[in-house]
Amino acid sequence: MREYRFKLTCRTKTPFHCGAGRESGLSDADLRRRADGTLILPGTSIAGALRSVVERLAGVEQKCLLYIKKTAISGEKHPCACQVCKLFGNVQPVEDAKASKVTVWDAVLTDEVRERVVDGVALDRSRRSASDARKFDYTEIEPEARLVIELRACNLESHELDWLGTALRLLGSGQIPLGGRSARGAGRLKAKAEARSLRSRDLTNLDHLLAAVVHDNDDDAAWPIEETFPGQDCHLPNRVTANFSIQLAPEATFLVADPVEAVRTGFDRAPRGGIAKAELPASSLRGILRSGAERILRTLKLDAACHPTTEQRCIPPDGATDDAWCCLACRLFGNEDWASRLSVEVTPPDEDVCGQRAPFDHVAIDRFTGGAREQLKFDALAVRGRRFRVQLTLDRIQPDDAPWMIGLLALTLGDLAEGRLTIGYGSARGHGFFTLDESPTWSQYGNNLLSCIEALWEKLGLQYPGNTVHQREIPA
Repeated sequence: MREYRFKLTCRTKTPFHCGAGRESGLSDADLRRRADGTLILPGTSIAGALRSVVERLAGVEQKCLLYIKKTAISGEKHPCACQVCKLFGNVQPVEDAKASKVTVWDAVLTDEVRERVVDGVALDRSRRSASDARKFDYTEIEPEARLVIELRACNLESHELDWLGTALRLLGSGQIPLGGRSARGAGRLKAKAEARSLRSRDLTNLDHLLAAVVHDNDDDAAWPIEETFPGQDCHLPNRVTANFSIQLAPEATFLVADPVEAVRTGFDRAPRGGIAKAELPASSLRGILRSGAERILRTLKLDAACHPTTEQRCIPPDGATDDAWCCLACRLFGNEDWASRLSVEVTPPDEDVCGQRAPFDHVAIDRFTGGAREQLKFDALAVRGRRFRVQLTLDRIQPDDAPWMIGLLALTLGDLAEGRLTIGYGSARGHGFFTLDESPTWSQYGNNLLSCIEALWEKLGLQYPGNTVHQREIPA
């Protein structure tokens, strides 16, 4: 029997959240921990992500019995025979079901992991402000936390070795997120090529068997054969990406408030990450993009977008197996019942420029006297001169859906570039105005997006009015 040990040592590229399914005394959603408080990423989460990737690589999506309605397989008496179930095991508890060839260990997060509590709020689409009773918070891990992903497998065929190797390469390149809030950019990893390793042993060989018994199971000496890491670096199918930079408009400021930083600096509001390394959360950018996209859709056609924070949201009918019941906004950004097709990742550029302090004093006005209201003075510490790198990824999209989704995002980014959309706190006070450094280039579509804009009109059942609708250059 031949056994393999895959190991991938990586660091978190973006904030990371693996929820415990319960609240703590500090936040509504705590992180997953062992009994001694050690932060972990469960092996089941890693195995699920790997299986999902291998299904796409093997081309068995929607063909495995796992994806057929339970009513349709209730009479099935045999296990699924697809290639992925042979590797990861059968899900259905039927006779002759096969166990998984792959065992995935829990990944322990190490190297002085820094936790923080992050605030979030849902936006009221009509008032363009925070919805009542929709504030929430959760605990996340800051970037640069170290974790080691280890899995073991036995009796693998050559194509199964390639699938697992390619899947781990995709994890290490950040294309496959782990944990929760992945649509908001969380859970991306980064790993160098030398951080990947594959070792094996043949337990029918007496020397290998003795090494496995004598040495600790985690020691390299227990795995005598060092092999070339399998698989190849690639991109997943049915995926479209766009990369571009955004920066603050000249003399503009922005502020995404962090309560902990406010306590540390003494200001009533202070930026997340501090002045020098002020952060732009992907969740903030994604929320603004959704709000702007919904407004565009309702402008073109009143019922083209639902109201996701009210009773007028999209509700799935019984037995729904696809997202045809969703409005166009929910098909792109997701909702409570359907995962998002769009993920947003925001990182500082390589030539990172430190932010500059921009303190502001404010005071409430007494409407009766016209003067300052007593004891209602407050201040805020904003940031100038910050720049960010953005990547938008559309995943699991059908060829017919890609054009109109890109067209909708192009119009929304155009509103952001022209100042119709702002990010963060205090837009009425002049904060949060960004510009685009460059026109985003979508893979497979470039930056010539007129056909994508026309596809959006066609999707809404409208007659495209021609170039007269565009009085400006639309960013891709």
